[in-house]
Order: sequence, then C-alpha cells, then structure tokens
Amino acid sequence: MWKVDGGMILAALVLDFVLGDPRRFPHITRITGAWIRFAEKGFRRLRTDGICGGCAFTMVVIAGILGPTTLLYTLLQHLHPVAAWSLGCLILFQSIAFRDLIRHVKAVEAPLLKKDVEQARNRLSWIVGRDTGHLDSNEISRASIEALAESIHDGFVGPLFWAFLLGPFGALLFRIANTLDSMVGHRDERYERFGKCSARLDDAMGLLSSRLSGLILWIARPSRSIQTIIRDARKHASPNAGWPEATMAYGLGVRLGGNNCYDGVPIDGPIFNSDGKSPAPHDIHRALKVSFVAWLLVLYIGLAVFATQVAIPG
Repeated sequence: MWKVDGGMILAALVLDFVLGDPRRFPHITRITGAWIRFAEKGFRRLRTDGICGGCAFTMVVIAGILGPTTLLYTLLQHLHPVAAWSLGCLILFQSIAFRDLIRHVKAVEAPLLKKDVEQARNRLSWIVGRDTGHLDSNEISRASIEALAESIHDGFVGPLFWAFLLGPFGALLFRIANTLDSMVGHRDERYERFGKCSARLDDAMGLLSSRLSGLILWIARPSRSIQTIIRDARKHASPNAGWPEATMAYGLGVRLGGNNCYDGVPIDGPIFNSDGKSPAPHDIHRALKVSFVAWLLVLYIGLAVFATQVAIPG
C-alpha cells in the first residue's frame, strides 16, 4: 500500500498532463471539500470549535477519507493486483493538478495580453484569495505568478514528494491537509482556534517539499545564489510559501510580494527580489515556461525511479 511505484507516478503525470481535471468525473478534492463542510457543521453544532475540537475535527476528516479509501484498496488487492494498482494511480492522478494550474493561469494571461483588465481580474479571482477588483495589469501579473509559484508546490511537487515517500496514500494525505488548510486554516475570528491544527498539519507536511519545490525551480531557472533566495523565503509568514515564490522572483528577475487586500483589509507581506522590475503580462508566460521545465525535471526523476525498479526487482 505504501510502496513507491515509479510506473504509477509516471502514469499519473501523463494522465494529469493529458486530461487535467474532468469536471463531470468524481474528484477526491471535491469529495474532501464536501466532507470538510459536513464535518465542520457537526462540530459547530456541538460547540466544539476550540483548538481541541479543531484537532478532533482534523482527525475525523482524515479518517473519513483515508479509511474508506484504504479499505477499498485492500479489497481490490485481494481481487487483483492490477485493480489495486489502478486505484492507486487514480488517487495519485487526482492528488496532483499541474495541467489545471497552467490552464487557470493562461486564462488570466490571455485577456491581459489583449488589455482586457476587467476579464483578467475576474479570471484571477478564481485562483487567488486576495481582492482583485482594484488591481492593474502589473498587479494582476504579480498575483498570477505568485499563485503559480505557490501552486507548483501545493498542486504538484508536494503530493509527488509524499507519493515517493509513502505511495499514493501519502499524496492523498498531503491533498487532504492542503484542502483542510485552504478551507479552515484562516487566521480570522472564526477559524483562528478551530483551524489551527489543520494549518499546522499543512505546514508540517510541506516543510521539506516546499524547499524541494524551490530547488527544482532554481534548477529550472538558475539565478542568484541559493543563500539570497533562502534569506528572502524566510520572510514569508508561511513557513513554506516563500520558497517557491522567492525562487521564481529571482529566476524571472521580477519583484514579487508586498501589499495585498483581503475583504478590504490591506495586509503587508514580504517582498521577494526587491531590486527586480515590476512584473508585466509577458512575465506570466516566462513563469509558465519555468513551470514546464520543472515538470520535465520531475518527470525525469520519475523515469529514473521507474528504471531502477525495473533493473532491480524487489
């Protein structure tokens, strides 16, 4: 169940690249999101919405997804190994989201290049949590590149890192933690205590893979010294998000980070590559090219793992 399978990783990468997220097909992230909303309502009704209640909620959500999936996988193993392998491949395929990430960013880039700022703002609101209604062309470009850099970890390198360690269920656990963090890991009055455990779980699971994301992006687009990137990455309030963002900023020679508004409230964030130029629409395309090179690097790693497994069975 927890075995690393290079062939499965390769198959999942190819499926994601070719199919993306078929909207009418059941998806593990949407199922997880629905289960989170249902479970939260139950905990709120019981008034167990403090830190302890939030920790119990996190465990219930994980058990509610991992438990049935593990049971199904075990049953399929007894029926036929290929059936279990196919389920593992499906789980891994649905745990990564490279093609959809590229598609969403391109959907922002296209109207922006046509100087349709209003349409670009609307498309950007699909992929970021910040207010977009007041952003100009450069700020839209900045937000798109930042979302792309962070999502390279959350939707691609992170789940694959855990798949290499723990097989498809490692990727699934990472996806559950990431979904929990995006839905309840907010630092506001409603979720500051209840969502703390979920947020900390996501931070812990991304601790190594976020650094790996930065390294892969740096290999894809070498720039300043790694020490400079590390210095800037550590400024971010998140222990993980700064690494891919800082690496992308220096790789493209642009300035990322700074002030953002959430529900009308301005929040100052760290600046990555303060000497870089303000991002322009064409820089989105450059960021997409770096992301594709990163995808090829990960594919090469998968091929290497698969070849090792073929050469040395067992």
